[in-house]
Amino acid sequence: MSGFWFGLGYFVPGLYWTGNAFLVDAPTFAWLMPFAVLGLPAYLALFPALGFALARLIWTRDASRVLALAIGLTVSEWLRGYVLSGFPWNAFGYALSEPLALAQTASLIGLWGMTFLSVAIFASPAALIDGSSRGRKPWIAPVAALSLLVAMGVYGAVRLSLQPTELTKVRLRIMQPNLQQDVKFNYAAKAEVMQKYLALSDRASGPQSTGVRDVQILIWPESAFPFFLTREADAMAQIAELLPKGTVLMTGSVRAPDGPPGARVSRAYNSIYAIDHDGGVLSVYDKLHLVPFGEYLPFQEWMEKLGFVQLTRVHGGFIPGTRRRTMEIPNAPRALPLDLLRGDFSWKCCGA
Repeated sequence: MSGFWFGLGYFVPGLYWTGNAFLVDAPTFAWLMPFAVLGLPAYLALFPALGFALARLIWTRDASRVLALAIGLTVSEWLRGYVLSGFPWNAFGYALSEPLALAQTASLIGLWGMTFLSVAIFASPAALIDGSSRGRKPWIAPVAALSLLVAMGVYGAVRLSLQPTELTKVRLRIMQPNLQQDVKFNYAAKAEVMQKYLALSDRASGPQSTGVRDVQILIWPESAFPFFLTREADAMAQIAELLPKGTVLMTGSVRAPDGPPGARVSRAYNSIYAIDHDGGVLSVYDKLHLVPFGEYLPFQEWMEKLGFVQLTRVHGGFIPGTRRRTMEIPNAPRALPLDLLRGDFSWKCCGA
């Protein structure tokens, strides 16, 4: 039970924000809020509980038992990242992501290797205060951990010096319209949504500002339109009219799967579009890692028969993308969209 209570204490503070989503349409979803705030962490706590159990199977009486704990929790964290599509939120390996020099070791061993090191390094001081290690040189564990941190820092510093950061000056404008959830998926609100986006995007931000003409990349949010963007010629024309030459729009939008014109669409992709000043689509990225209960339901068909529906209310759920790849953006480095579990996209610059 120690592993379970540890996991519950770890995940509740890290996932309290999930409850906010159930207040957007409170009359329909508020009753689910306790299940999200407490139920989801309780489910995730089963994984560290398993990790503790695995560690117990290979436990030793000397300081090397720290490695048993690291092995057990690394296995359980790996499982958490893949079971039921995975939920690798706040993985233990993130503890070594700062400073940047320490994070460079991830290039050699990945997230799960960093998870093993995080647990082993930060659990090592326990060998000094546990009486079972007396007379067995318990100081070896924390000294080895400190030495490993120094070695990681040196490796990272050398790696960063050999590959200096290249700065690219890009002028961005991020537009957040704060639309109500029921508007995001209401086709009747199409004109209202577009007018709000266009007006906010071209609004002057200071006495010297000329609106969207000041920027090279304009960014609109995920779930930006209550329609299939590229199937609405008037919306694409409005975007082309808004964008000056040399400015690119990065926007989220649902995307219909390829098919004959006029075919009925029952499911769609959650995608990112890069659109130029002529209204042409430069690049598209389909989200791979969909959010459980937000973009799809586990055991979708069975749960829909029971009357459940995900928060986006898309029958059948979204279609996951097939591959992770960088997007080419004019006047900017290549970008890799990171599928985050909150349901939105983030960006990772990948260099030229």
